[in-house]
Amino acid sequence: MPKNKKAKSADNGMTVIYPSNSSTIIKKNGTIAWRNNNPGNIVYGFSSKTNSPIGSNKGFSVFPNIDTGRKAQVELLKRDYYQRETIAGAMGIYAPPKSNPTEKYIQYVTKKPACPATRS
Repeated sequence: MPKNKKAKSADNGMTVIYPSNSSTIIKKNGTIAWRNNNPGNIVYGFSSKTNSPIGSNKGFSVFPNIDTGRKAQVELLKRDYYQRETIAGAMGIYAPPKSNPTEKYIQYVTKKPACPATRS
């Protein structure tokens, strides 16, 4: 974690981000993905730590800005264990049915003809 950047979560639906420029950013309400600058809701752990999270909030990584969060999501999905899967298989790993509407996600992604859920 960069020295002068950190984040703190609060139980009231708020994330406080302390960027390196001595300012404070308070993100209230909205989705946890928005508050954490983490559009992929990447769980805080090994995969996210390689992309400079500045903290965690309810188990998800907090990134210093949305661009870093997007970059982390792209880099995660480019890993071999996602790339060798079908979309359905990758979604099962990325958003397991235990805690996500995985089938809805698969349907959304596979609406495009170039994105079949399974290999033909």
